[in-house]
Amino acid sequence: MIPEENIKNSILIVDDQPQNIQLIGTLLINYYNLYVADNGEKAVKIANDKKPDLILLDIMMPVLSGFDVCTILKSNPDTKDIPVIFLTARNETEDIVAGFKLGAVDYITKPFKRDEVLIRVSTQIRLKEAEKELKHKNKELELLNTELIISKNTIEKSAQELEILNQEKNKFFSIIAHDLKNPLAGFAGLTEMLSFKVEKYSTEELKHYLDIMNDSAGQLNELLSNLLEWARLQMGNIEFKPDSNNLYDLVERIIYLQNSNITAKNINVNVKMPSNFCFVYDPYMLETVLRNLITNAVKFTKENGSVVIAANMINNNIVISVKDSGIGMPPALAKKIFALKEVVSRKGTSGEASTGLGLILCKSFVEKNNGSIWFETEAEKGSTFFVSLPFVKQ
Repeated sequence: MIPEENIKNSILIVDDQPQNIQLIGTLLINYYNLYVADNGEKAVKIANDKKPDLILLDIMMPVLSGFDVCTILKSNPDTKDIPVIFLTARNETEDIVAGFKLGAVDYITKPFKRDEVLIRVSTQIRLKEAEKELKHKNKELELLNTELIISKNTIEKSAQELEILNQEKNKFFSIIAHDLKNPLAGFAGLTEMLSFKVEKYSTEELKHYLDIMNDSAGQLNELLSNLLEWARLQMGNIEFKPDSNNLYDLVERIIYLQNSNITAKNINVNVKMPSNFCFVYDPYMLETVLRNLITNAVKFTKENGSVVIAANMINNNIVISVKDSGIGMPPALAKKIFALKEVVSRKGTSGEASTGLGLILCKSFVEKNNGSIWFETEAEKGSTFFVSLPFVKQ
């Protein structure tokens, strides 16, 4: 078996007899890149520096024998995998066995025979190349296996998260359906009753029933508005449009729209921020957030209470706070207010309707603006809601 001429693996020939190096080099020079050494010390140095693909190593050498050189090479992690073929003038069993025990892969006896040298050398070179390719493929398989495991874990995690989200949404919509059903049923019952017996009721009774219907209509309107906003956001139908706007003007506009409720409960509203407080945010989304937070603050504050709306720069973020002196929340309720799977609602201090959807919508809008929302609360002492947004001037 004669190697192809385009194969240029490297071979180190080690022999203390120049004529032996010349003879075996002549046989191999056309097929391989050759390095030569005439003693053990040079052989070890060349092996470390050049990392040949194969070493042809004479056994009988002064100072360092071939056995010594092989022992040194096999104890070094950088050279231990280089295959060694011993060259020996003695066809003695003990030398051959000793060589194999030290890690040699084959042996060639002197005087050299051309075909034997070429076949044994070519065989070991091909085995070495096959070993390299196998290691390479094993590494590729290990990487592929790792990627598959990561992909599998990611898919499983995503599937679990999706399942949890679907369960939460199913729960969410079942709650919404229930919340819609109650005011609708009451509304339908009252209209049916009045349509058949309207002439039998006094003006005071009619006003009482109309007030109830008005409350139901308001509750339905708030619930549907928040639900539609949340649905539009989830479907990506609300475009994020940040722009530079005055925060103080936005807060004043919301307070103006809440004026009748504020006046009815004689609540003192105090705005603590500069009148020229401008930065970049999505005006529609932030208005929705602050409208819900200020509306809730007024709704859950008793008569003659107070609401404070402030804004401060903290670590390059705008932190807006809405603080009320209202009824606060017990711990069990506080844990649920941002949870999609368990929408909670309760009436305000004057019986105002509440859907429980507003804060879920707030959380989605704040996160859309790359911000965060949290709160502090204590039962019967009030709540403070915080909105932190990145400060961008222009």
